[in-house]
Amino acid sequence: MKAQIGASVFGLLLTSCDSFLTRRNELEYIWNFRRPTFVRSLFISARYLALSIHIANIVLTSIWTARFRGHQRPAEDVCMTWQIFQAASCYTMLLILQLILSIRVFALYEQSLKVGAFLSMVLTGKMAGSIYITWNGLMDQQFTFTENCILNYAVADHPIGNPVVLFMIGEIVVHLVIHGLAWKRTYWDLRRNTFEQPPLVSVLNRDNLKVFAAISVAMISIGVAAGRNAVPVMFIYPVFISLVSTAGCRAILNLQNLDMTTGEGPLSEQNKEEFTTINDIWDIKSRLEVQ
Repeated sequence: MKAQIGASVFGLLLTSCDSFLTRRNELEYIWNFRRPTFVRSLFISARYLALSIHIANIVLTSIWTARFRGHQRPAEDVCMTWQIFQAASCYTMLLILQLILSIRVFALYEQSLKVGAFLSMVLTGKMAGSIYITWNGLMDQQFTFTENCILNYAVADHPIGNPVVLFMIGEIVVHLVIHGLAWKRTYWDLRRNTFEQPPLVSVLNRDNLKVFAAISVAMISIGVAAGRNAVPVMFIYPVFISLVSTAGCRAILNLQNLDMTTGEGPLSEQNKEEFTTINDIWDIKSRLEVQ
């Protein structure tokens, strides 16, 4: 379990570094507003829930390391609890990121109720399915764990119905839907404005591409590492939490930076005092309208 402590500390360091690098923007765009808002709440959750998860990892692994000293293997119930905690934290962080991205899509479609309802069903279905396959896999399968509480259940040995495989497919599909709707709106619906895209469109597409690439690489890494008893595998979980946290926070901050650098950003009309509804964040109609 000592290796798990090192991995958790590394994840905490990554998230703390990103928080330090964006501290000025966070202070200006998040904490200088008096009124609580949904987007601010998502930012705070993405940032500080990740830090809390890393700290909880360090505390739990420290306790278990002290409990199972020497060559004593951790008990199966301890490893099972650890797996459930990891799954719950991953699903929660991914949901926060997907909510941030979905709000952007909802804004792009000018708050279309059909798009909002569709995205809500996609996220609800994904969460319900993820919880079901994880719980069913943990409760019904006879899983074994290594001395570092790594699940000994390789994807290659059980490709059909494997919870890891289903998790990977589900997350990639959801992100394909979210980013596909965004790219359809910015590339196809605005095709007449291809050679003179507003700054907002460029920032949205750039962030979408980065997030999708990062999530795809993370899913592939999880699949490749599943069932392998190697120390580097333990770093995937904390790095994944840090990655999702950074992606969600920067997706919000990048649009706020656009307002300061171009004067055409999402909060210029309200002088950055509203920040309460989707239109206050991204005035899509005025900024994406083809002249």
